[in-house]
Amino acid sequence: MKDPLMMLLQIIDAVCAIGFVGWILNRFFGFSMGSKAGVVIPTEWQAGVSFIVVAAVCFGIVHFFGGTKKDGSQ
Repeated sequence: MKDPLMMLLQIIDAVCAIGFVGWILNRFFGFSMGSKAGVVIPTEWQAGVSFIVVAAVCFGIVHFFGGTKKDGSQ
């Protein structure tokens, strides 16, 4: 059951990292990422902090608890 949880956390990490990049592009460079789909990535600073915090927490969990052992086995 550990592997599906780690995969889910990696997916959440990737989505939040992409959201953070989109937030930076929208906030500082004036892009409107996602506007064609009808949903725009928010430009408030709270959204950027939320994206980076969730991505960092998920990355930390996967890195420390989901890594391989030193002998290379899973």
